[in-house]
Amino acid sequence: MVCLDTSFLIALIRRDPNAESKLESYTMAEEEVCTTPITACELYAGAFKSRTKETEAKKVKDLLLRMEILDFSVHACERFGKIRSQLEAAGTPIGDLDIMIGSIALAHNQGVLTRDVEHFEKIPGLIVDTW
Repeated sequence: MVCLDTSFLIALIRRDPNAESKLESYTMAEEEVCTTPITACELYAGAFKSRTKETEAKKVKDLLLRMEILDFSVHACERFGKIRSQLEAAGTPIGDLDIMIGSIALAHNQGVLTRDVEHFEKIPGLIVDTW
């Protein structure tokens, strides 16, 4: 299973051929996909900012219903605190939402598929893929 980040799911919603091809490669390998509640929130926030709110929100809902949404567990929260502290101490902070996404993926032993490689690669132990 691979955890899909917001940037990838936005690309899918926009029918990016490269993103569609990457998803097809996972499907062909019988690899399941998942995402996080944080990503779901980011997608809905974008949908409701658009001019076609209801149409975009329906696209988000339809997409999210086709995949597992990982739990934001206490274990993931603990990882978040540790990672954020480490990144701040190293002088390489990233946004809290990206740390949450990475923490949830790590807590579920998942890598992340994203375009924001430069952020997610800072999270120790997280396997990051792009397209």
